[in-house]
Amino acid sequence: PASSVCFSELFQGGVDTVIRAGTCGALVETIDDGQLILATGAIREDGTSPNLVPLAYPAIADRHVIQALEDSAAARGYDALPTGVVLTQSYLYPGVLPSTTDLWMQTGAVCVEMELATLLVMAGLNGVRAGGIFTSDGNLARRRVSEVAPNTYDPHREVVTQGVQSMLEIALNALTRLH
Repeated sequence: PASSVCFSELFQGGVDTVIRAGTCGALVETIDDGQLILATGAIREDGTSPNLVPLAYPAIADRHVIQALEDSAAARGYDALPTGVVLTQSYLYPGVLPSTTDLWMQTGAVCVEMELATLLVMAGLNGVRAGGIFTSDGNLARRRVSEVAPNTYDPHREVVTQGVQSMLEIALNALTRLH
C-alpha cells in the first residue's frame, strides 16, 4: 500500500516511465542467487490493486520497457535473462494461513516480490510505461516456503550485491534508451 502512494505522487508529478528494480525470491529451480530476472507481468496478490480495479484487470509490463531492459542487458553481455510473470505478494514471511507460492510455481511464475503488480496496474490506469527487473536473493523452488524465516533469510551476500549492481545499471540504461 505504501508504494501505491509513491506511485500516485510520481504520476502526479509527471513521471511517464517507471522501472521497478529490486530483489526477489526465485521460483524456478535453475535460477541462481544473484541472477537477473525480467518481468512481463504480475500475479496480483499484492493486497492493493484489488481495491483499485477488479482482479480481471491485467498487470502487464509495457512492451517498450521490456525491450529496453532486454537491449540494456544484452549491451552488458547478458545473452538472455529468465523472463516471465512474477508473483507479487503482500508479505515476505509466511504466517498461519497457507502460502499460495507453491501453486504459482506450478503455473510457471519466475519469482516472487512485493510491489510490481501494484505498479503495473496503477501505470495502466494512468497511461504510464512500467516494467520490472529483479535480482534473485534466494530460491524458493529449492526449499520449502515454510522454511523462509527472518533467521534463515540473508540477502546481504556478495553474489546478490553484484547482481543488484548490474540490475541497477541495466535499469538506468533502459530508462535512457526510453527517453
